[in-house]
Amino acid sequence: VWVREPSIDEILPGQLEVRVHCVGLNFRDVLKARGMYPHMRRFAQFDKDQPYEDRDTVLGFDFMGSVVRVNNPDSCLKPG
Repeated sequence: VWVREPSIDEILPGQLEVRVHCVGLNFRDVLKARGMYPHMRRFAQFDKDQPYEDRDTVLGFDFMGSVVRVNNPDSCLKPG
């Protein structure tokens, strides 16, 4: 379920806020939902038992959107 969250008042230095317009779910997301990503992970092994670099369990990582706020004056990204 996708739920709209209210915007927070402040973003931390170096962060940005993006208004997501659409997300892509692919086969990698199917594997994540079944606990089988990355391919060397044993079935149903918990994320906490994985090396830090293999803890990619969030679904819908690919997205398209518009930058709303940037809290980094040196960033090439600008709102809009």
